[in-house]
Amino acid sequence: METTIAIMMADLSGYTALTEIHGGEKAADMVHRFLQLVNQSLVGDSRLHERVGDQVVIVSSSAEQLAYTATFLFERVHEQEWFLALHAGLHYGTVVQKDNAYFGSTINTASRIMSAAEKGKMLCSKEFVEQLPANHAFVTSSKGLMQFKNLLQPVDLYELHCCIKNISKTYVIDPVCHMLITAPEKAVQLTRQNDTLYFCSEKCRDMYITHHSG
Repeated sequence: METTIAIMMADLSGYTALTEIHGGEKAADMVHRFLQLVNQSLVGDSRLHERVGDQVVIVSSSAEQLAYTATFLFERVHEQEWFLALHAGLHYGTVVQKDNAYFGSTINTASRIMSAAEKGKMLCSKEFVEQLPANHAFVTSSKGLMQFKNLLQPVDLYELHCCIKNISKTYVIDPVCHMLITAPEKAVQLTRQNDTLYFCSEKCRDMYITHHSG
């Protein structure tokens, strides 16, 4: 079945060196923390599709939702102490879906874009940028055309800049339904262990309390 998705591939820069120097247990702990940050950053229908080692594949039906997810994730990674930097590639296109796997040039292109991203950077294709809504909040800058191995056509690349006016200080995510909340002061709130959580509704707050009780 063919479907169109926004896709992000991201991994931790220097993970192999970390494993060699500090050992597998330290590396496993790093990946565990990374996955926690991923799950905390998902916006809308964005979801973790696959993880291989320190690399994650996150997909969404919406480029905007995935761009917010990417921004939240990069901010959270940046705020960690003793943590590796992240680099990512984002693309938008048609894929073939069989069972729970995706196939096609869109996957290959996203992988190539990620490989071209420097430490701490997010690169995305023109196709991805064009799917963002008019007057979107994201800051992008053109990086020009790049020819990748085994791709017939060059890819028009843009850098998606992180930390849009400290977006995670202005916007928050409902931890239950992953809805983006743009006015936290008006949201339903819950304080636990000196940490304030924000919810789109009392229903989501009550579901969170029930799930995390005891």
